[in-house]
Amino acid sequence: AERTSTGWRSVRIGSRDASGRFTELPGEALERVETLSGAAEAAVGVVVPIQTEGRRWVEAATARADRVVVLDYGADTGVLATRDGGWLRTHRGHDGGADWLAEPGSCDITTDVAFDQLPAPARRRTQADWLADHGIEALVEEGRRIWEASAAVGDLAALKARSRIREAEALTDPDGMGGFHVLEWVHATGK
Repeated sequence: AERTSTGWRSVRIGSRDASGRFTELPGEALERVETLSGAAEAAVGVVVPIQTEGRRWVEAATARADRVVVLDYGADTGVLATRDGGWLRTHRGHDGGADWLAEPGSCDITTDVAFDQLPAPARRRTQADWLADHGIEALVEEGRRIWEASAAVGDLAALKARSRIREAEALTDPDGMGGFHVLEWVHATGK
C-alpha cells in the first residue's frame, strides 16, 4: 500500500512500459491501513507491505495445529514505513539492489514481515532468546568439550563439534540471524 496525500491506496504491478520494465499501477483506496501501527504518521510516498496472505496462512495453520512457530525477519508496519533501505530487497549472485520490476525472475526478492498485521501471537521474541530457551547453550558447551578433547585428532566428531560452535554463533548473533523474530501461536489445549 502507498501513502498518498488523501490516504492509503493499493499498488498493483501492471504491464511492461516502452523500456520493457513492469510498471506500478495505483489501486483502490485502503482505509484499513490507517489503523496499522505507525501508518497514520507515514509520509506521502511511503509504501508498506500488506500481509493479507500471511494473516490467512497463520489463521489456517493455527486452526490445524496446537502450536505454530514462525521464524522470520520483519517489524511492525510503522517501523517498516520508516526503515532505511526499505522492507523489500533483491539479491542476484549474492549482490543486492537489482531492480525487481525490470527483469522478473532474474533476482531473488525478499521482504520483511509486517508482524502487527498477523494475528497476535502468544509470544514474540528474538531467535537468540528462543534458542536460549530451547537449550542451545548446553549444545554449544557439549560441542566445546568434544572439540577440546578431539581437536588434535581432527576426526569427524571434532569437526562436527567445532561446526556446532560456529553455527550457534551465527544463529544467535543479535546483528544477524539471532535478531530474527520467533512468533508462537498456541491453542489453549496446546502444551
